[in-house]
Amino acid sequence: MKFLTYFFDRSDLERHERLFREKGIPTHAESTRGMAMYNKWALHVWIDTQHADAVRLLEDPTHVPENPVDVDAFFEASRETEVNLWQFVSPGALVAIAAAALAVIVAIVNKG
Repeated sequence: MKFLTYFFDRSDLERHERLFREKGIPTHAESTRGMAMYNKWALHVWIDTQHADAVRLLEDPTHVPENPVDVDAFFEASRETEVNLWQFVSPGALVAIAAAALAVIVAIVNKG
């Protein structure tokens, strides 16, 4: 996933998200409100090889991307993969990983 740009207006963000979806470029937006008192959204392109096309679309909404994808199918496949990965992680494995991480942190703190 590659960062594309920031938006400061929600409707402008949503308009661009629709454009990218129509052009076959899946995106991800996240709110990045920091120290400032205004809303700001970071827009990312999920597929790194589509980043250049996304940049061109920002400048020219009529641009035709080289390798568009079916955005709905992309997100459906992503959800299925995410769900399928969790089937391999047992609660016991999560506890063991957390305990190992805690042991490493304690060892580091005790050395100092």
